[in-house]
Amino acid sequence: MTFSNLLVGRSLILSGEVLVVRLIVQAEGAEGDEEMWNIIRREGYQLRGDMASAVHEHMGPEFDIRSMSFARGSLEILVVIGTLYYGVSRYKNFVESIELSVAQLKRVVSAFFDRRMPGPLSCREIGLQDLDWFKPRLAFLAE
Repeated sequence: MTFSNLLVGRSLILSGEVLVVRLIVQAEGAEGDEEMWNIIRREGYQLRGDMASAVHEHMGPEFDIRSMSFARGSLEILVVIGTLYYGVSRYKNFVESIELSVAQLKRVVSAFFDRRMPGPLSCREIGLQDLDWFKPRLAFLAE
């Protein structure tokens, strides 16, 4: 993961890939998994756009989806969120915006598939990577 930071006063300036979100989407039965894969091949660009909107809404326009990949095994979605430049002055607010973004990404994925295929499915997060990585660097902002 590429990342750089710079301490300016009581703010930490972030740049690069700052967060990796790994989501697993499961449908009932093998047919459901195959249908999800076909939908992603046809309309994955739409899901990426919906997820980018959610990131902008909860983290701000400075953040964007740097990359997004799909893998079989039900359906695994790996999202890398990054920024060119962002100043963090309040640790708690930044962590809350990350948590809200991840929750919204799960809702976006569920809604995307609910509109396109019948039957229940689940979307769960598998390890929010790098949130713990921020804590030592941002601890001084929590005061």
